Amino acid sequence: MQLPAPSAGSRTLACLDDVGVGLRFQALTLEAEGPAKRTIVMLDRPARNRLFEIVSATTSARDDRLVGVLVEADFESNTARVRTTGGQRIAIRSETELADSIQEGLRRQAEFLGEVSYDPKTLESRSVSLRRIVRGDWDSMPETSGRRSRSASSQRSGR
Repeated sequence: MQLPAPSAGSRTLACLDDVGVGLRFQALTLEAEGPAKRTIVMLDRPARNRLFEIVSATTSARDDRLVGVLVEADFESNTARVRTTGGQRIAIRSETELADSIQEGLRRQAEFLGEVSYDPKTLESRSVSLRRIVRGDWDSMPETSGRRSRSASSQRSGR
């Protein structure tokens, strides 16, 4: 999964925190000279706090995909929960039309495509507004014993 690039605001905030603006140093001054004028910007503790408020209020979202196991579904509220390959728990919102796909996908690894919302500070996935579930050909992959167990085969065939 590819994470979204951090915004300029969150990168600036991280830089101010790394430097210690407001703690070790009173301010960070940036200067730029252009052909027409010289620009000076002073970033102090109040400016850092304003930037933090702006960055914190912004949730990054974009079309993306998550890979994980669908571990829980609530068909009344059209919500579900996926556990990613990294162990993260992600909330899923879906339309009623996807209920059958969600039912079939329970406890199976799949790709979940939709609009993924990210935490602006950590850039970790928060939730997905689901558009589609893509399951690979997981059944054709050999199990660790080298053959399918009778119970797994009979569950798939309905015996």
